Amino acid sequence: MPCASSDEKKLTWYELKRLIESAGVQGDDEIDKIDISWGSIEELECRKDEDFGWQIRL
Repeated sequence: MPCASSDEKKLTWYELKRLIESAGVQGDDEIDKIDISWGSIEELECRKDEDFGWQIRL
């Protein structure tokens, strides 16, 4: 998985989408929560809650 630090570059939408999809999120999955603020790729968390859907945090 590529690493982008604040010194190198910001994360693009394409990169974020690709990383989330690689975690298993599919186009028709339900999303419970998306919480995005500044952070590095290593901090991306995609967790599936069986009752509510995906919880995505960066």
